[in-house]
Amino acid sequence: MGELKAHIIRKAARTETGGLWALGEAWQEPHFDNPPHVHDEAEAFYVLEGLYTFYTDTDPAEGIGPGT
Repeated sequence: MGELKAHIIRKAARTETGGLWALGEAWQEPHFDNPPHVHDEAEAFYVLEGLYTFYTDTDPAEGIGPGT
C-alpha cells in the first residue's frame, strides 16, 4: 500500500510577501496525517470537504469541516 500524500500548489511564497504569509491550494488523501509542525509565516485555512484537526499553540481544533 502506498504512502498517503498531501498535494500543494503554491500560489504565493513567503519570499514574495516579505516573509509575512504564504498562500497555497492543497488537498490530502483520506486519512492523511500531517504531524504537528511550525511555520515562520502565518497560516489560514478554508475547508471545502472532509474534517480536519488543526494544532495550535493551545488545544487542538478538532472536527473542522466545510465552510470553516
